[in-house]
Amino acid sequence: MAQLEDLENGNYHFSFKLAVLGDVGVGKSTLLTHHVQDDEVVDMSAEVERGYCADFLIKSYEKDGRKHVVQWWDIPGVERGDMSMVTRLCAGAAGGVLVFDRDSPSSFEALGAWLAAAKQGAVGGRPPQAHGAWALVANVIGIEAGESEGVSPDVARDFARQNGMEYFEMTGPSMEPFHQACFDVLSKVVSNIPEPPEPSLMLRQGIAVGGLLAADGRVREALYKPPPSDGM
Repeated sequence: MAQLEDLENGNYHFSFKLAVLGDVGVGKSTLLTHHVQDDEVVDMSAEVERGYCADFLIKSYEKDGRKHVVQWWDIPGVERGDMSMVTRLCAGAAGGVLVFDRDSPSSFEALGAWLAAAKQGAVGGRPPQAHGAWALVANVIGIEAGESEGVSPDVARDFARQNGMEYFEMTGPSMEPFHQACFDVLSKVVSNIPEPPEPSLMLRQGIAVGGLLAADGRVREALYKPPPSDGM
């Protein structure tokens, strides 16, 4: 509740939208919920959620002495033939995290379509993060695998490398790999914030400027400092 109030009251330096994407049943909703709650472990075999509706959660981060409020959008699974809803729901996002089930090759094969649709809606970033900053997470559900061979880490790493993102792998109940993936995306978005953070440039990056930044006298001075005199 406090983090929602921070967002509504502008109690932050920067705020932006990130998305979590992947097929239904890969555990993305469960992982996101535990991340926002700062949980250290997750029992994926007992807790996996199957969401069919878009949802969003809010989490605050401190980085480089500034407060960043992130609106995490949990994008629901969709029919493979129509990814237009993904593009609409990712509109204005600064990036996000893609999740697949390592025991489900079909969930990995769908990642290209998920990423392409998301990038059509995402904004901001500079090469190699044009159309958003992204990370890839391999989850292990442990139930309903149903397919004889899983996705090898080498194949997943190749996909991540080809698409300019880092690869993270869940290997047990620890939430640390997913926490790292989220912070990796956050760090890439923050690295694209220019100094001084001119508001119109921020909008192009999908980043809102909050009251804490507006109250910073050094930032105001840098933004509104008159150009140097040419001696005339």
